[in-house]
Amino acid sequence: MIDSKFVNTIFALGLLILMSSSQAKSKDYKLEILDLNPVDLCGKEFEREVIVAPTIGTVIKSDSLIGFELSLSYDPEVVRMNRVLTINTFADRFKYKKSNADGDNGEIIFEGAVDLKGFPNPLSGSLPLVGFAGDFIGDCNDTVVFGINYFFPFDDFKGSVDADTSLEIAGRIVDKPSRSIGFDIEDTEIVLKQDSSTSLNIELDLGELSSLEYWKVRLTLDTDSISINDIVGNNSIIIDDVTIEDDNGYLVDMSILDSDETNIMLNIISSKYDTADVNLNIETVETTECVCATRFPNLEFNFTNRQSKDSVKSSVNYFTEFENVNGLIIPKVNGINVQVYSVLGNKVDEKYCNVNNVYDSNRLKKGIYFIKVTTSNFTKIYKKINN
Repeated sequence: MIDSKFVNTIFALGLLILMSSSQAKSKDYKLEILDLNPVDLCGKEFEREVIVAPTIGTVIKSDSLIGFELSLSYDPEVVRMNRVLTINTFADRFKYKKSNADGDNGEIIFEGAVDLKGFPNPLSGSLPLVGFAGDFIGDCNDTVVFGINYFFPFDDFKGSVDADTSLEIAGRIVDKPSRSIGFDIEDTEIVLKQDSSTSLNIELDLGELSSLEYWKVRLTLDTDSISINDIVGNNSIIIDDVTIEDDNGYLVDMSILDSDETNIMLNIISSKYDTADVNLNIETVETTECVCATRFPNLEFNFTNRQSKDSVKSSVNYFTEFENVNGLIIPKVNGINVQVYSVLGNKVDEKYCNVNNVYDSNRLKKGIYFIKVTTSNFTKIYKKINN
């Protein structure tokens, strides 16, 4: 007959071996927060949705994870979390589930377990614990940090979890070819003569965009013998301001009222005697904050400033009928008419001068002006900067 003391010893050893084996299988887990839906602020509704999923990686069954309680924090000014997702997560296997979202303080809580009655079947595999969804309500480049307030596995869990983790999500605009703004010039050829002007129509191409409200562009001419006298918008666009820069550059601030038929008209004036090729460069400097455009192409347009018989004749007459000396416009033979325009094309002064009168442009207020001098034979335009 087997000694009962011996049987008890064998049982104790077996239990110790079983416990040692179970402890050897338990593991250390690292809790992470997965970003399952990168935010595209200019995408469709589902592309602007935030979906995050806490996970502890691959769970082994012997660690007896049968349930947990988890609290996730976020900034309610940037995201509005309001939905719990369980499909394709461990929470989908729970019979007991409970959640609560506090949108004012930025917290969402989930609690669940496989079964509260009888012997539960522990979780195993590589699924996320649970998913949380909401809407990104911030602006471009706003960021939100998701953190774990706490993670409590139920008492039977044998593993250990490091829950010191966070996830940062930023609002962004995905770069797509259709999200571009640019420029288009229908004129195939423009020829300017000395002492003449022409109009150039530039179409502002908004593509598929309708959210553009403000647009600043830089127009640059590669010669100082060509000037832009006026820039005019149409019913869909307003020219708010024009700033003349060094090197014959013009900064143009525009308000977009309607995304359809957005055009601006340039009034270009030539004062050059010799034929030359001119390059007009147009580039976007600034747009509405968080505009959905992701591409801002530049435009280069070339045209010809051409000498003509008329321009040669006018250059001869110019020196015999009047002269411009340090801002003083002096008639020499016949009377002349002097008109002064601002950079926006508004007439600010006009005077007829005979041989006994002099027009002093230095008396004009501080600013940039275009002075148009007309004789019986020709017209001459000067650019005058008063500091």
